[in-house]
Amino acid sequence: MISILMATYNGEKYLREQLDSILTQTEQNRILYVRDDGSTDKTLEIIHEYAMKYPGMIIPVHDDLGSQGCIRNFMAMLNYAQSDYYMFCDQDDIWMPDKVERTLKAMKAAETECGAASAVKNKACKDVLPVCVHTDLQVVDESGAQVHPSFVEKLGLDAEGATFASLIYSNAVTGCTMMINQAMKKLLDEVPESCMMHDQWIGLLAEGCGKRVYLPETTICYRQHGDNVMGAKGRSFVDKLGKILNIGGYLKGIERTRALRERQYRQLEDLYELHRESLKPEAKKTAANLLNIKRLSGSERVKLLEEGGYLPKDNYEARTVKMYYRWWLK
Repeated sequence: MISILMATYNGEKYLREQLDSILTQTEQNRILYVRDDGSTDKTLEIIHEYAMKYPGMIIPVHDDLGSQGCIRNFMAMLNYAQSDYYMFCDQDDIWMPDKVERTLKAMKAAETECGAASAVKNKACKDVLPVCVHTDLQVVDESGAQVHPSFVEKLGLDAEGATFASLIYSNAVTGCTMMINQAMKKLLDEVPESCMMHDQWIGLLAEGCGKRVYLPETTICYRQHGDNVMGAKGRSFVDKLGKILNIGGYLKGIERTRALRERQYRQLEDLYELHRESLKPEAKKTAANLLNIKRLSGSERVKLLEEGGYLPKDNYEARTVKMYYRWWLK
């Protein structure tokens, strides 16, 4: 069984189209759980209308937790649902008809592959190795018209070759494309306040403790509009140059960058504290080196980043990481 977890908040405008795209999936062995985070529009009416029309297929989640925000909303549903696999769903996208089927196929292939490697343990792989499968997305506008055929290409993400180190600084895992197995869910029993987004946290855990699988296919129409929590913002040279030429904006950008790198460092601290024993040797070494870097001088820190292969491939990202570790980290 597959649990699809949909977080909603004032999503009446696009919600019906998303619900319809899930109900028409080629893979039928799934249940959609929906938890609303305090909507003031007609979102709840739509959810209950569909739940009554499709009993057992759509289940509204009611609890006493109140408004939780994006991350905690998803985690509340993850704790509530009980399945073999879990997928995360936004309220305003459109799932391609075989999204669940294709993702599940990749998940089972990954579990079979790791099962052969862990056969000596005489256990089912899904009980041993945490797995996260994620895919590419097609970017569309408010009306559903294509803006770009590939979210990964538009943002210049290295989803295929991302490493534990690169995922610390640049998330390449998009939550609304993810499927995780039961073993990954167990690693999510405690998610700290330092967690920046649930997909980055899960991506780091998959790469560091289990298996991350990128399926280079678009399985979703990712809608861009003014109310998105996260979006496909441009990262081209022209985008960056425009920010630099705006001096006031540039200075604010420097402070935002410093704060971003600080949050990433705190997130790594908590991940290492919580999952040190589960991390694979290379990921454990990476985390330990980056967290112990404070004892080095500024130039020694940069040398470690460069020689250890800990810098993002993107030159702009790499420069800001070096700035943080050399000058700002105390």
